Amino acid sequence: MNRVITFGCSHAWGAELTSASRQDLPENLNASFGKQIANKLGLEFAMAARAGVGNDQILFDVIEHVQENDLCLVSWTYLDRYLWTARNKDEESSWFTNWHVLTVLSSNLPRYFEIAEKFFKLKQEVRDKHVHANRFHPFIKDMHNPDLIKFCEGQAVYGLASMPKIVNFLKTYHAVDSIIKSRGAIPVYLHYDIETDVLQQISGTEDLEVKRIFPDRLYEMEETKETDAWNEVLFHNEIDNTTLLNGYRADSNFIRWKIKDNAASYKDWYFHNNNLTAWPEGRIGHLDEKAHNELADIILEKINAY
Repeated sequence: MNRVITFGCSHAWGAELTSASRQDLPENLNASFGKQIANKLGLEFAMAARAGVGNDQILFDVIEHVQENDLCLVSWTYLDRYLWTARNKDEESSWFTNWHVLTVLSSNLPRYFEIAEKFFKLKQEVRDKHVHANRFHPFIKDMHNPDLIKFCEGQAVYGLASMPKIVNFLKTYHAVDSIIKSRGAIPVYLHYDIETDVLQQISGTEDLEVKRIFPDRLYEMEETKETDAWNEVLFHNEIDNTTLLNGYRADSNFIRWKIKDNAASYKDWYFHNNNLTAWPEGRIGHLDEKAHNELADIILEKINAY
């Protein structure tokens, strides 16, 4: 191995690592688990992780940056991050998540806010804070555009359902794995933080099924046995027992965690082992230096086992 290179989002980059609420400090990068591993192995280090990106962007970065004899630490991120071009005069491209869907819909249609309040415990002040924090995001500053509202309704029903997200992720994983290995590099994969129900489905500790971010009844769709059967055939049987899914589950290059026999992200596992129930005061959603130190040791154990 010649170099350690980290791929992922802000969790891998080291956001808030040395200072709560600060994502842009150089010392964050230097204390990240990837940098620690490079130091302990006496190798060069490169950081290809960036805040806010999705798994499609990780694929792009792998294509651009992987070299022969690299040790590639791939920290997969949330499956609901997509790159879309907003339909406005600026034609901006931006990462787009279920939070943007939720914000656009709950800001325009009262029935969506009622559902979001009930099922997502979304409070108006939290929604308004999200709007303010993302005021320059093309989907937020253009959120009263009727076309965008319709687009978000479609995404809520189909694009952010669990199974399309899972299929898209598995395709991305296989592409990344093929590229890394074809270039003579070594991959180590982990789910640093991911939607718990989705991770349990793809890992096999929960049954594969169609799950949407909003209840079906919100869309005034009449559910019948016929449509239920169609969903099962389309989304369940076509992925179950496929190489697409089984190849992911069998990959020994993954570091995997469990809580009570259920698949867990590293974040959830860390919370569980340290009796944490919420982020410490002042943090906006990233783990601290203690967690990065521990994760570096876990990854090193995996590397030494090769």
